Amino acid sequence: MSMSEHAKMQDLLTPFRDHYHNRDRAARMVHAQGMRVIGRTSFDVPVEPIIAAGFFPLMLTADLASATPLADHYVDPELPGETRILFETIAGGDYEFLDLLILARAQDKLYYFLKEVYRLGRAPKMPALMMYDIMPSLRDSVSAYNRNRYAAFLERLTRLSHGRLTDESLRQASLLTNQIRGLQRQVQDLRLRGQMKGSDALHVVGAGSFMALEDYASALAHLLKHVPTSAPSAKPGSGLLIVSAEPIRFTQLHELIEELGGHVMAEDDAWGSRAAGADISLEGPISQAIFEKYTVHSPGPDSFPAEKREGFLKTMAAHAQIGGVIFYVPPSDRKLGWDLPRLTTLIHAMGKPCVSLFKDLAKTNGAQQIRQDLQSFLSQHPSLMSHQGK
Repeated sequence: MSMSEHAKMQDLLTPFRDHYHNRDRAARMVHAQGMRVIGRTSFDVPVEPIIAAGFFPLMLTADLASATPLADHYVDPELPGETRILFETIAGGDYEFLDLLILARAQDKLYYFLKEVYRLGRAPKMPALMMYDIMPSLRDSVSAYNRNRYAAFLERLTRLSHGRLTDESLRQASLLTNQIRGLQRQVQDLRLRGQMKGSDALHVVGAGSFMALEDYASALAHLLKHVPTSAPSAKPGSGLLIVSAEPIRFTQLHELIEELGGHVMAEDDAWGSRAAGADISLEGPISQAIFEKYTVHSPGPDSFPAEKREGFLKTMAAHAQIGGVIFYVPPSDRKLGWDLPRLTTLIHAMGKPCVSLFKDLAKTNGAQQIRQDLQSFLSQHPSLMSHQGK
């Protein structure tokens, strides 16, 4: 990519980076203009009913460098840092402007700690809470429970929106998000061709969680229309796939890998390459199609059984452009460690190297150890350090 093309690319990426690093700004701006805002803490919470009901959807994330004096008093120290920081900001009143905050099953401990501190009268500025308790299973008995919880979710939004949530508004919302999914797939194609860095792709994909989705779709289309069309430069087997035990809500790991000469082409994560997933079917009842999108065709890596959960990983790891896999398993891991030996064996059986990073990137000592581990891994596999074609 020439200097002029590089400068053009940076200009195209600026609005995405701006929203990615100023995550609450758009929501607070529209709230000040009179629009109502609903927060969510997970991609497991469907966004289509929220926008169909006329609300701005905001994804809540934690600044991992934040102090947690309130959480230190009320929350178990063994819980992940993100849980403690979200408790701090929510209970402390930072999100008082939300009309509703919806937490998914993965945040059940956060939900119960917030309920208790509210019961004690210690969080008077906390927004109304709802637990979207969808279980990650396709068994018939569980499916019945999940449908009940989904119906309660829709009923709550219908009531809050004074009936604005309808089948037609759900269909229009689904058309918009399907458009976005198609554009995000094109972003992934750019990555596999070596025309977009992994950290840039995270900015582009992640910004959609903090923007008005109509604006996001327009920005994505503009980016893809004007992205520099230099020749594909990625060599087969030169890319890296990241598999993380924690959602990849920030770009530090990608930036470190890039600094060391590696090129991340994909992530087994809804903040990255899993973001699009399958489209919502527009045939038949739209409410049912949305439910199936977020259960049967869930974009996240937390579903069951293992065959469903690991399908994306196996497909992407087998891609010709992927030459190695990085497992990020910090001490807060609640799932990947159990499967790590088997997954490591799987990757090796594909003839591809992998490395496991067990320290916490958010801590100084952990980041230093991860740097050393990555440097050693990449130096042992030089084909992963030079993705530029000749």
